[in-house]
Amino acid sequence: ELFDLGLVESAEILLNLHIETADSAIFELFGLILIKKNQYKRAITYFKKAERGGNKAQLKWLEAECLLKCDELRGAVNALEAIPENCRDLKVFLLLGKLYESQGIKKNAIENLEKALKIEPYALECFEPLARLGRSVSSNIKEENNLVQTQNALAQRNFETAVQTIETM
Repeated sequence: ELFDLGLVESAEILLNLHIETADSAIFELFGLILIKKNQYKRAITYFKKAERGGNKAQLKWLEAECLLKCDELRGAVNALEAIPENCRDLKVFLLLGKLYESQGIKKNAIENLEKALKIEPYALECFEPLARLGRSVSSNIKEENNLVQTQNALAQRNFETAVQTIETM
C-alpha cells in the first residue's frame, strides 16, 4: 500500500527492517518503482538483492538499463555479460553489440549483432551498426530465406527443391 500511495521512502525503511524475509519479487518491484522515480543507483541495489531468488537474466537487464541511464557503459556491458549465453535474447545481443561498437570492440560487436540476427533476421536495428563495422547484412537475410525455403520444401516432402535450395547456399 505504501508504494501505491507514493510513500517510497517509508516502504523502503519497512523493507530494510524485514530484509531477511523479503521475497525477491518485492526487491524487483521496489527497483522498478525507483526506476520510475529516476533513482537508478538505488534501483540497482534492489535488483542485486533480488538476484538470490529472481530471474537473473531479467534482473541483469534491468541493472544494465539503470547503468546506461547513469552513463556507465562498462558497467552495463558487465551486467549484460553476466547473463548466461543461453538466456540471452534479441535485446541483450543487440544492446551488447551496440555497446561494444561504441567502445571500439569490433569483434565482440559483430559477434553479438550477428547473434541477434540469427534470432531475428529482419532486426533492422542490427543492419546499420554491422554496415559501419564492415559487415554485409544482406547475406544473412539470404541465408535465412534459403533455410526457410529448405525447411518448407522438406516439410512438403519436396526433396528436389530442398536440395536445389541447399546447393545455392
